[in-house]
Amino acid sequence: MLEINTRISQSHSDQFIKVHGVSNHQVPLDLALGRMPDLSECHGKYRCAAKFMLRRYSDTRVEKLPGEAEIRAAESSIPDSKVILTIDQGQRLSEKLNQDSYSFEIANILLGAQSQSELLESYHRLADRLHFEFSDGASPEEFQFNRVRY
Repeated sequence: MLEINTRISQSHSDQFIKVHGVSNHQVPLDLALGRMPDLSECHGKYRCAAKFMLRRYSDTRVEKLPGEAEIRAAESSIPDSKVILTIDQGQRLSEKLNQDSYSFEIANILLGAQSQSELLESYHRLADRLHFEFSDGASPEEFQFNRVRY
């Protein structure tokens, strides 16, 4: 064992629920109550799940974000998906706190699927439905959507 992390990651809860049918909070809760954790009978709707971080790789100002209706329409195209914007309109990407030194997170996309290839395809379809505008004039085709195929 390398480490015991006493913090429970909220960002993984959606993935656990999609795959196991229960939150990752279940194990520490069982331990706290003196019960032996057992997820062997827990089954979610999906065989895999992911939190994709939609990113830009150059600094720019956010001119326009997808509106609430656009986000809901994109989410409704893929069951159990969730889009969370992580930037604000008018914001310069480099002004956002806690960014990597080489990229800028603009949204999180939470998905579940039956296979890794289905998961990636759903990510690409949903990401393509979100329309952002930046001061550098980049169009959605210029985003780095990690178009890796497995």
